[in-house]
Amino acid sequence: MGAREPIALTGMAGFFPGAEDLAAFWELLVAGESAVRPLPEEKCRPVPERERFGALLERPEIPPSRFGIPPVYRRSIPDHFLLALAAVESALSDSGLGAEELPRDRTSVICGTCFAPWRLHADTLRIEVSGLLHEAASGGTGANGDGKGGFDRILEIAGREADRRYGGSFNDKLYELAATLPGQIAVHLRLRGRAVSLEAADLTSFAALDAAMGDLSSGTADLAIVASAQLLDSPLVWRALEEKGLLASRLAPALSPEGDGIVPGEAVVAVVLERLADARAAGRRVRAVLSGLGLSHSSERGPFRYGGDAQARAEAVRAACDRAGVTPAALGFVECFGSGLAEETAREVEVLARLHAQAGAPIGSVPLGSVKELAGHSIAASGLASLVKVVLALERRTIPPSLGPIGDSLLAGTPFRAPLAPEPWPAGDRGEPRRAGISASGMGGGHAFLVVEEAPAAKNKSQSSDRALRQRVAVPIAIVGLAGRFSRAPDAARFWENISRGIDTLEPVPESVLPRGAHFDAAAFDPLRSYTDIGSRVDVPEPDATRFRLVPRRIEAMDRAQKLALVVAAEALEGVRVTRGRAAVFAGARIGPLAEREAGAALHLEEILELVRKAGEDAGLEDRRVRALVHRVRESAGRRFPAVGPYTLDAMLSSGVAAHISNALDLGAFPVAVDGACASSLAALDLACRGLARGEIDLAVAGGVDLGVNRYDLVLCSRMRLLSPTRIVPFGESADGFSIGEGAAFFVMRRLEDALSHGDPIRAIVRGVGCSSDARSLIAPDAEGQSLAMRRAFEEVDFGPEAVDFLEAHGTGTDLGDQVEAASIREVYGTPPRARPLHVGSVKSMIGHAMAAAGAAGLLKTVLALEARTIPPNANLPRLNPRLAFDRIPALVPAQAAPWPAPPGGPRRAAVSSFGTGGLNYHVLLEEGVGVARGV
Repeated sequence: MGAREPIALTGMAGFFPGAEDLAAFWELLVAGESAVRPLPEEKCRPVPERERFGALLERPEIPPSRFGIPPVYRRSIPDHFLLALAAVESALSDSGLGAEELPRDRTSVICGTCFAPWRLHADTLRIEVSGLLHEAASGGTGANGDGKGGFDRILEIAGREADRRYGGSFNDKLYELAATLPGQIAVHLRLRGRAVSLEAADLTSFAALDAAMGDLSSGTADLAIVASAQLLDSPLVWRALEEKGLLASRLAPALSPEGDGIVPGEAVVAVVLERLADARAAGRRVRAVLSGLGLSHSSERGPFRYGGDAQARAEAVRAACDRAGVTPAALGFVECFGSGLAEETAREVEVLARLHAQAGAPIGSVPLGSVKELAGHSIAASGLASLVKVVLALERRTIPPSLGPIGDSLLAGTPFRAPLAPEPWPAGDRGEPRRAGISASGMGGGHAFLVVEEAPAAKNKSQSSDRALRQRVAVPIAIVGLAGRFSRAPDAARFWENISRGIDTLEPVPESVLPRGAHFDAAAFDPLRSYTDIGSRVDVPEPDATRFRLVPRRIEAMDRAQKLALVVAAEALEGVRVTRGRAAVFAGARIGPLAEREAGAALHLEEILELVRKAGEDAGLEDRRVRALVHRVRESAGRRFPAVGPYTLDAMLSSGVAAHISNALDLGAFPVAVDGACASSLAALDLACRGLARGEIDLAVAGGVDLGVNRYDLVLCSRMRLLSPTRIVPFGESADGFSIGEGAAFFVMRRLEDALSHGDPIRAIVRGVGCSSDARSLIAPDAEGQSLAMRRAFEEVDFGPEAVDFLEAHGTGTDLGDQVEAASIREVYGTPPRARPLHVGSVKSMIGHAMAAAGAAGLLKTVLALEARTIPPNANLPRLNPRLAFDRIPALVPAQAAPWPAPPGGPRRAAVSSFGTGGLNYHVLLEEGVGVARGV
C-alpha cells in the first residue's frame, strides 16, 4: 500500500470534560488533572447504590436558532447535534475559512457517532407508555374494573405526563437519525459534497478520518470536515458495559496494571482537513499533518471484544507507517488506546514495543500516554480527542504527563516510558519533523494507527496539487457475489421472480407488530398512532449456530438486523474465493437499532411504572386496582423487552452488523456501519468502491439492512405525515406517501481486473458513483442536488446518459418527491432528448421503502435485470402522474416485464438512485457482466 497525499489539519475545536475549549483542554493535559468523577445517581439506574465513574461534559446552552433551526424543534434535537454544529463552526474559524470561502461543491462532511441519541429513547418511552397500558388492559378485566371511560381517563393522564417528560415535536423521527447531523451541517453551511455518518464502535473517529482522507487524496473533495460526538444521556451504556464485564469498578489510571474496565466519557470534536499542498498554497496555518492511517481487524468468533490478534494489530501500525514513509522508530510519542482493561493494555503495549524495538528505538526512549486517563473513554469521539491532544503537544513541543505510574513489568526493557511531568519534545534527528503515533482498538475487534507530524515550516510560495492528477480514476469494480432477502423472497432468485412478475408484497401488518387498539387509527392524526397498517415484512432467519460458531444465547441476544445481515452476506460470499485480510465490510444500517430501543425501555421500566401508578392515582383508582394495573404493565413489559445482559452491548452496536459478518465468516475485514438514512446502502457501496479503487482493500462486502416495519417507525413517520394511508404508488397521479418495507441485500466486490484473474463470476460492473448533498433542507428534496449526484457519476465514466437504458429511481411515492426526482431525471437524461426511451422503475412499488436497505434493494433488482436481460415492471400504477413530464425525456414506466435488447456497439447499462433524509443523494452507474471475460 503506497503513501497517500499528506493531509493538513488546518482547524480543530471541541468540548471536553472539564474543558469547553482547546486552551482549557491543554491546561488539563499538562496539569495532569483528571475530569473523571463518580456518576450522579440517575446515571446508575437501576442500581443507584453501586458507584460508577465517568467524565461528563458541562454542556453550554446553544440556541438552535444560531444554526437556522426553528426553536420549536429544541426538545427534539439531541444536545450533541448542537454541540457538533458549534464545534464545526469553531473549527472552521480556527482554520481561517469564512463561510464564503468554503468550496461548497467539494466539501465532505463525515460524522462519527456511536449508540442512539436520547431522542430515540424518549420516543420509545412515550410510545410504550400508551402501548403497555393498552396491553395491560386487554390482558385483564379492563384497566381498572370501571369500564372504558375509566381507562380512557388513565390513558389521557399518562399520555399527558409522558408527553411532558419525553415529547419533542413533529420532527422527532428526524432527530433520531444519525444521518441528520451531517445533513444539518451541510444545510447550515450550504455544502454539496458527501455528508454521512459512520460508526465503528471505539474506532469510529478513525473510520471517519479514513473516509475523509480518502476523499481528499482521490480528489473527490477539496475540504473535509470530520466531527465525532459522544454523549451518554442514557444509563444504558454504563449498564451494558457492566453486564459485558467491561466497566471499571474502581478508579485507576487508564494505563495502570490495576485497571479493570472502561471509564466512559463524553466529548464532541471537529477537525478541518485539506490536502497539504492546497493548504500551503492558500496560505493557511497548518496545525499538523496526517501522514498515514492504517486499519485492520481481528476476526475472532464469540462475543465482541478487543482483538487479541497481535498480527492484526501490527498490520495497522505497519500500514500507517508505510503510508507515512517512516518506521515506528521515527515516532517521538505514542498516544495509546489505554482502554482501562489491564490485559488489553498489556497486549497493546507488547505489540507496539516489539515494532519499535525492531525499528531500532532504544529502551526507554519513547514517552507514551493516553487521553482516557483524564477525559475517560469517549468511544466514538475518542480518536479525535487523542488527535487533538497530540496536535496540541506537537504545537507546544511538550510531552504531556501520564496520570500515574505504570507498572514496571509493563514497560521494563521496552522502548517506552511514562513521563510523570511535562517534558520538552526535542526535534527529530537530522531536522526531521516531530512525529507521533496514535494507537486504538475497537470492541468489535478492529485496530487503528495514525501517524501525525508537526506542521512543516511555512514557505513564501507553494503550489497547489494538480487537480487533474488528483481526480479519482474510475476503476471498474466487479460485483462477484450477491444475495438478498425481502418479503416473500427468501433469496435473490425468488426476489427476481417476484419483481419480474410485478408481485406486490405490501399488506396489513400483524397485530403483534402494530397493536391496533394502542397505535392505529386510520381516521385520526394522533402523535401516538399510525394512520396506516400497511407494510412489507421480511422473515428474519435464525443464523445456524454450528455454521457460524455462535452459542444459542448469543444468537438469541443479537439484534434482528444483525441476524438477517449475517445470513444474507454469508449467502453472497458463497462460491467467492476469499483471502483473509485486506478487506472491509460496509453495512448500510441505522445507528440505533431495535435492540437498543428495547434495552433502553427495559432499563427505564421503573420510570414507566411510576408514571402509570401516578396516572392511576390521579384518575381516582383505589390502591389495589392501581397495584393490579402496575403489575399487569410490568408483566407486559417483561414479555416485550429482554433484560439487559452480557450480549446487549453487542446488539446495540450498528457496526455489529458488519462485525458479525467479518468475524463469523473469518474475513479479517474492517467493519463499518454507514448511516445515510434512506441512502445508507449506496453510501456503503460508494465507500467500498473507493477503497477498492485506491488499492487499500482487495475485497469488500457492502449493502444494507433495515427492519422498519415496527410500531415505532409507523407511529413516528405518521406523525411527520410521510406515509401513504393506503400504499405507495411511485410516479402515480395518486402518490401520497410511502409504505414501509424491510429486508437486506449484500454484494461482494473486487476490482474488475482482480475478479477476472480470480475467475470470479462477474454479476455486474460498477462503473461510476456520484454523490451530493442538497444543502437546502433536511426533508424537502432538491432537484439541483439530485442532478448533481447524477452528473458526478457520469464524470467518472466514458459514456453519457443516452447509453443508459434503465434507471432504478428512488421513487419515494410522494407527490413532491416524485416531481422533484422527475425534474432531475429530465435535466440529466433528457437533455438533449434521447433517441431511445429511458425505462424508469422503483422497487418500492412492490416491497415498499426499505429505508437503509432501499438502495441495496434497488441495486439487487437492477443487477438481476441486467443478468436476465429483462426490463422489470412497476406495480400499482393505475395512472402515471402527468406532471412528471416523462414524455419530454422520453421515458417510460413499464407495467409489464419486457426483453432488454443489447444496444448497438456496447453493453447493457443501467443506473440506480437513492436519496436520503438529510439531503444525501447517490447515483450508481452499472454495466452488465455477461461477456466481460471474453472481451465481448
